[in-house]
Amino acid sequence: MLKKAITLPLLLLCVSSVAFANDNAGNSNATLEKFKPSKAYSNPQTWDSYIDTQNYPKVGFNYFYIQLSGALDLDTFPLDQSATGYESKDNVSSTGASGTVTFGVGNKVGQFYMGLAADATYNWTNYKHDTTSGGTDTHLRLKMPYSFGGYLVPGIFLSDQTLLYVKAGIVYSEFEQDSDGMASYGSFTKNLVGGRGGLGIRYYVNPSFSINTEYDFTYFGSFAEEHNGVKTEYRPYTNQISLGFAFHFVTELIVAMLDEQWLLNSQDDPWQLISNKLSNNSSPYAFIGNGYIGQQVPPESEGMLFPQENYSQSGCFIHGLYCEQPLHPGIMDFVRQHAPEGSPLTQETLAEVPLWSTLRYHDGNAAFASNIGCHENYSQIVDMQTATIVTKDTWSSDAEHKTDISTSIYISYANRNLAVITTTIAPHFSGTVTFTDSLDGSFLAYKNSTTQVDSNETMSLAMQLRNNSEAIVIASKVVLAPKLNAKLEYESENDNHKISRKLSVKVQAGKNYSITKLVGIYTHQDGADLVKKAEQMVTAAAENLNQERKAHAAAWHELWQHRIEIEGAPGLQKLVNAALYQFYAQLRKGINWSLSPTGITGCGQWAGIIFWDADLWMGPPLALLNPPLARSIFQYRHKTLAGAKQNATAKDYKGARFAWESTMSGIETCYAYTAEQPHIVADIALTQWQYYLISGDESYRAKATEVILACAEYWHSRVIYNQEQNRYEIMKVCCADEYSGIVNNNTYTNYSAVKTLIIASNILQQQGKSAPAEWQEIITKMYLPFDPEQDLYLEHENYAGATIKQADTALLIYPYEMPMTAEQKQNILEYYRKKYPKNKIMMSSAFDAICYCEQKQPEKAWQALLELLPHFSTPFLAVSESPTNNVASFMTGLGGLLQLIINGFCGVRISTDATNESQPTLKFKTCLPQQIKSICLKGIHFQGQCFDHIAQ
Repeated sequence: MLKKAITLPLLLLCVSSVAFANDNAGNSNATLEKFKPSKAYSNPQTWDSYIDTQNYPKVGFNYFYIQLSGALDLDTFPLDQSATGYESKDNVSSTGASGTVTFGVGNKVGQFYMGLAADATYNWTNYKHDTTSGGTDTHLRLKMPYSFGGYLVPGIFLSDQTLLYVKAGIVYSEFEQDSDGMASYGSFTKNLVGGRGGLGIRYYVNPSFSINTEYDFTYFGSFAEEHNGVKTEYRPYTNQISLGFAFHFVTELIVAMLDEQWLLNSQDDPWQLISNKLSNNSSPYAFIGNGYIGQQVPPESEGMLFPQENYSQSGCFIHGLYCEQPLHPGIMDFVRQHAPEGSPLTQETLAEVPLWSTLRYHDGNAAFASNIGCHENYSQIVDMQTATIVTKDTWSSDAEHKTDISTSIYISYANRNLAVITTTIAPHFSGTVTFTDSLDGSFLAYKNSTTQVDSNETMSLAMQLRNNSEAIVIASKVVLAPKLNAKLEYESENDNHKISRKLSVKVQAGKNYSITKLVGIYTHQDGADLVKKAEQMVTAAAENLNQERKAHAAAWHELWQHRIEIEGAPGLQKLVNAALYQFYAQLRKGINWSLSPTGITGCGQWAGIIFWDADLWMGPPLALLNPPLARSIFQYRHKTLAGAKQNATAKDYKGARFAWESTMSGIETCYAYTAEQPHIVADIALTQWQYYLISGDESYRAKATEVILACAEYWHSRVIYNQEQNRYEIMKVCCADEYSGIVNNNTYTNYSAVKTLIIASNILQQQGKSAPAEWQEIITKMYLPFDPEQDLYLEHENYAGATIKQADTALLIYPYEMPMTAEQKQNILEYYRKKYPKNKIMMSSAFDAICYCEQKQPEKAWQALLELLPHFSTPFLAVSESPTNNVASFMTGLGGLLQLIINGFCGVRISTDATNESQPTLKFKTCLPQQIKSICLKGIHFQGQCFDHIAQ
């Protein structure tokens, strides 16, 4: 069941969005480029998404604004007069201006805008009408002092920030006449209702401010006045040009797409994500991946339509394919002002991959696109069991061209370099159609591009990343079924940044035709001779299409042997399947790269930068379900250990100080105060040891030990001894609650350092070595700020009840399992949960729920679980960081959800203090809410054993 909740401005002014069709039958690439949505509405920290679910139409407005404008008089006569009984000579002049306050709401649908507006105007304009009749001069003062209007405002975006619109509506005004010198003209006031139309251009300087220029024309109709036998007919109108400034405000638009009833009674297929809408503006596109390559798939199922500024233009990222990019201008200014002299003005980020997924169908009249023609029976299905997306549509570009189209796309899990797209058409007409196969890197800041076509008609694009020697090669081969002699036309464009070919095929009505595009994607990580490897691979795959598909399906079948089965909550089952699907599609054995908060989903937020999210939130549940996949997350920290040591040395500390923002080398790339979060060092140490204990992977033990001991050395050098208080302290840190700024003695940071020293001491003891004597003293004397009156630990020594960004002190309960009483745990939960902002981020609710399970309060845990639902958006169950932003595919939150199921409801705990390494234990403290009958952890791992566990 779906429900929606909107605030008063939306509730009063909701209207259904309008579907716009484009009958342009020209070049589809140009048409689709034109439909790139405005960046002015895609800032994830500023704008809310409007409602877009499968069960509700797109309704409502995603923002409102207040506009202040001033109008200049155009010196036109505001009325016509016809009088009887005398001759008149009219001289007209006007002076002054007017001021208007406008309240508006609007929505953006693709390239189009639809809004409503209401305004109130006060005029300082004085129209002077001098009339001479029979030798008498008459001076009339004609005024329209007040007006109020309401308007419909449709428009179209000419560019990312420029809106051209028209307005039409009704206006109410007072019309006043004062006369001097001729009584027959008299003085009077009339209440008038008229029509107003206008044409305007609005330029969005940023999402919260715009400049507006508008031309308005108003006509009020006519009325007559008769004085002393003289009848005068008035036909008032005005026209003017105004300049305005609008201030835009975020609405409190909260869309609860999923609710408790859906969790408990959903009839959805738990293995399929289905969209029946060709337009899907409020949710990320569908996603596929093979643990190495990740690709967003648009509604057409091929190509990419530039959905939002926070997404890759090609929708594709690859593990380990980084390049240096200039810092954002705002960050660059900050670095110049606050960072040490000589700090780089570039940052390593995941590099966008050239657009490889284009296989565009043209029916002889127009190219298939979401904004062209008529679409019937549309569906797009993500089959999570096989990581395959199938899209079906019956498309008519005009009355004579109708085609049934079906496209499937997958990226092979059996062959990490292979992607396959198959389009099948059944035209309802006879004629010639074309398919355009292109490889396009023209939008990328790469260099030294080359294109070629080999003797086997395999075309390739090779590009070298900017500022380094890393390379990417993409090769494409097409196969037609039935085998036809298609006419091929090749073209290399944009200085060898793009290569394309058109395949012309003669078709007959009622017959089926299929074309399969095989794509080989190789990077510097695949060795040398990349072009040759890619061409040979796609040629071989073209001869074994069925075997390739079966191998891909078999690989996913093996992945799904490790899953979670839930009885009693079918909707929750689907959410868990979707979460595991995201992780399985982004990790694979042998990849030594970790995941950023949005991974390789094709979403551009955080640009592949690795935070604590991967270690503390994503890694632990995967370690239990599939250690070989999880290993890449933890091994990444060993891979970047040298960079972490360099970070510590730069601050005159010892050991390893892992970067808050880490990429290829592990060197710190964050220059804001948020970089001062050394708790990440302890988070990494804790989860490195957890991974070893769970996996029993002796080949990784030495690496985990090296990382943990380096972390302990860092804390040894980082703490300060307060001789007066006889305690150890950690000064000038940023909490996990980043709202805190820089503080002293964050309890979470201080205890996490203690935990690192405990684990490291036990490791040395098992090696027959002794830990430095001061380690035990630090463990014993670490200062942990505590409020005895409230019987709880304070977030930091000066905490006084301020709003917090996310769970901080609660992390002492889980995952750190700090010794404290049950009452203290409860006090922490109840106290700090009241300090979250209204729209708290997903990480808080997930771990709070685990803490409630720790307290044997399953119903409170269930309520915390329900807080996660507004973060999910249909139809593809993508996750946002908070309910009101579009930080999509938030893998951190999905990791929190999985830990809630595994470590909360199923109560899984492991030995993390290494006191009995020879026999580490796995404990289950089941705490199921009454809504869930049972949970089965299928194929979980511990110390080399694989088994099922049922929690009831």
